Parts: sequence; C-alpha cells; structure tokens
Amino acid sequence: AIERPEKIGRYTIVKELGRGGQGAVYRAIHPNLPIELAIKISVKPLDEEYQQALRDEAQILCELEHPNIARVRDLDFFDGRPFLVLDFIRGRSLKARILNSETATETAVDWLAKVARAIDFAHRRGTVHLDLKPDNIVIDEHNEPRVIDFGLARMRDAWNVAATEQDRVSGTLQYMSPEQAEGKAKWIGAHSDVFALGAILYH
Repeated sequence: AIERPEKIGRYTIVKELGRGGQGAVYRAIHPNLPIELAIKISVKPLDEEYQQALRDEAQILCELEHPNIARVRDLDFFDGRPFLVLDFIRGRSLKARILNSETATETAVDWLAKVARAIDFAHRRGTVHLDLKPDNIVIDEHNEPRVIDFGLARMRDAWNVAATEQDRVSGTLQYMSPEQAEGKAKWIGAHSDVFALGAILYH
C-alpha cells in the first residue's frame, strides 16, 4: 500500500484524490509557483529499461497540448516508482454530472464531441488513452470537458514492449473494448478508445 507522503520529488502533497490498483493520485503544489497540480504515482518501481520507455512516452504526452486534454507537466521517479505531474482540473466528473441528472442530453453529447476531437488529436500523435470513462472526463469551471489520466495512455509501441512477457488486462471493464478485456495486446489501438467513446455515449 502507498502511504500519503509529505512530498513527492520537489512537489508538496496537499491531499489524496484517489487510489487504485495501479497507484494513487494526489493534489500537490509547485515548489516555486502558485500552481496546483495532480500527481499520479505508480504502486511498483520500474527497472531501468522501463524507466527509459516511460521517459520516452512522457515526452510525447507533454506535447499533447489541446484545450480538452489535461496536460502532463513532468515525469520523475520516487523510490524507483514513476510519477506523472499533470494539470489539476477544478470541476466535477462527467459521471457525477450524469448521475445527478443535472445535464441535458444535448449538452452531454456536445461535451463528448469535444472529447472525441481531443482523442483524435492524441491518436494522430501516436498516443492512445485506454481507460476512457465518465470518471476520466472532468467538466471544468468554464463548463468545458477535459480528459484526464492521459498518464496511463500507452503509445502503441510502448504497449507492445510491456506486453512481450504476457498479455495483460488494463482499463475499466464497463467501457473496455473486447480486445482489452481479453488481454490481446497486439490488437489494442486507437479503435479501442473509439469503442470506449461509444460506451460513454451509450451511458
């Protein structure tokens, strides 16, 4: 289990935002600037080979500058465990907005259209998300959707490297494409995100 640290790298931890099988997410503040950030840290340390693969992927993620994507700002390692530093988005998840029945269908569809364009933007740069769900879409203070958790996105090549030992299941079952659910890594790609978008629209 991951205990809440006072600091991760140079960032001061303010609050735990969530925890799952792959790691934990914290709200943090920048050491020198008045900026709130989100930090996602892995449960397990990585060996040097995978550390370099993750650095290469983070380079791509940092270049995903789109108004509907929460930016990745930094990548580093804490006790051998990788952590990603991302924009902290103030708002409520699409899941919360839907469950509270406070959103008109037309508005939700408009949000999802913007999300789809953001995902297309990422796909054209060789990055897939692989865990799209209403929890990972935050409606910000300006009533705009922002895709979060792109730190879990795996470039197609990076996924293949990680899957050479064995096929793995990663994602959220309710929105997961069949190839993800079956752990068929060689079939996973941009179309897997498209399946998840359809599942979100159905929801």
